[in-house]
Amino acid sequence: MNEELAAIIRKHLGLGNFQLPPEMQASEVPGWDSMRHIEILTAIEDAFGIRLKNIEVLRLKNLGELDRLVRTKRGIE
Repeated sequence: MNEELAAIIRKHLGLGNFQLPPEMQASEVPGWDSMRHIEILTAIEDAFGIRLKNIEVLRLKNLGELDRLVRTKRGIE
């Protein structure tokens, strides 16, 4: 997982150095609830200068897929 993306997630959830493996689902991340979900996605969009569509986000199964989506939106993959 991109460290910058992981840092955004950790920051918004106050997780310090908590490990975020790609196969982890949002529901498994401590503190990731529906309100934090919106904050995290907005912070990701702002940090990377991208826009995530609702349908794209709804299809994500884990953090690895979120990482791939962000990379694709940034033109890295």
